[in-house]
Amino acid sequence: MATVSSRMDRHEELVNAKDAVGNTSAEYSMLMHGINTCAAPLVHQIVRQNPQLVHQKGWHSQTPLHKASLGGDWTIIYLLLEAGADPNMCNDFDETPLHYVCRRGIASNVHLMLQHNADIQLTDKQGRSVVHHAAQSGSVCVLHYLNSVHNLSLQSMDNNLQTPLHIVCQMGHLEALKYLTKNQRSDVFQKDVDGNTVLHLTAKEGFSHISWILLNVGDCSLLRMKNKQNMTPLDLVLQNPKKKNDHKQLVSLLSYMSSKNSNQKPPSPLFIWWLQLLQPCLVYTSMLVIAHMTGDQYQGAVAIFALLYFLFLLRKHSHRMNHVCKWPNPVYAGMFSAGLLYSIFTYFLILLPNTRDYIFLHCLSPFLTTLLLYLYWKMLRTDPGTIRYSLSKDGTNCPYTLKDLCVPPLKVEIFCEECEGNFILLG
Repeated sequence: MATVSSRMDRHEELVNAKDAVGNTSAEYSMLMHGINTCAAPLVHQIVRQNPQLVHQKGWHSQTPLHKASLGGDWTIIYLLLEAGADPNMCNDFDETPLHYVCRRGIASNVHLMLQHNADIQLTDKQGRSVVHHAAQSGSVCVLHYLNSVHNLSLQSMDNNLQTPLHIVCQMGHLEALKYLTKNQRSDVFQKDVDGNTVLHLTAKEGFSHISWILLNVGDCSLLRMKNKQNMTPLDLVLQNPKKKNDHKQLVSLLSYMSSKNSNQKPPSPLFIWWLQLLQPCLVYTSMLVIAHMTGDQYQGAVAIFALLYFLFLLRKHSHRMNHVCKWPNPVYAGMFSAGLLYSIFTYFLILLPNTRDYIFLHCLSPFLTTLLLYLYWKMLRTDPGTIRYSLSKDGTNCPYTLKDLCVPPLKVEIFCEECEGNFILLG
């Protein structure tokens, strides 16, 4: 790791850098270099020698704190704030460092800025609040922090009548979309200044899975809403020159749902899910039947053929179904169930009849088999992301809150986005 003295050797390279008013400032250049390279010792040394540098403005009236806020280093932001940097200083676009830390998406930095009297109500020239900037990052943690700790609305609109949900959909932030559409936090029918709903935006960008989620949150009436250009989401998809990988799925989804009633939602692919789950078992059963019919001479060849088919089958599948819903692919669980059912079949029809003298084994086997099948079914159906108990503070029964996690040495990374702060992931 480079030392502070080695970084100071770059003084001659940066001496010609100029600030906003055209004055040569080697110290300012070194400060910006230290911020860019996350060199906290260098930044500390410079602001201690010349604290006034934290107020100096550069390109587009950006202050060092603006730059550090985008960089995301907590220590450097802390050093600048302690040196007197103004967290409410605006650049040419009326964006404050608080806007930038929200856009960077690190909740501990947002909390630090607010502890140093940052104004959470300020908006930029586009009328975007801190919540809009947080939506640009797609950080569920920051969005939840602003909403739960500071009670900021998630449905506020900017000058273009766009809500945070519009921004999240336009940028394709899937987890933030799920958060904003849960518990009616956002209105999927809200139109912006151009008359576009969030479905218009996802259709234009070609996000098939997000469009499927929006139709499930809303209904098919979203497909009949037109923007100011008199275009529906399907029209935008058909004229989209960007032929992304999921464009075909999106055209198929919107075309199919456009013919349905306004209050309908997209059907779940349960038949496909069950077919992929049972497919390995059906193939395995067919292999056994064919091997039995062909006799001992060709059983090895049948087994090899079945193995090659299984390898080919798994090669075609990924961890997600090839469907717009993107459910977890059950084919791998199906491979396990095929072996499980074959073991149960072999045990009860071949092995168990030859153990008539072991009464206890006969009594215990049905119970254990039922328990095994029940655990397998729970494995398929249970959500592993739900946590029922929070991490508690030392010596108390009080659970940690998201606000507590924003203060070092705790880490906001242990916040569970699925559980939304009621529970903390014991990571």
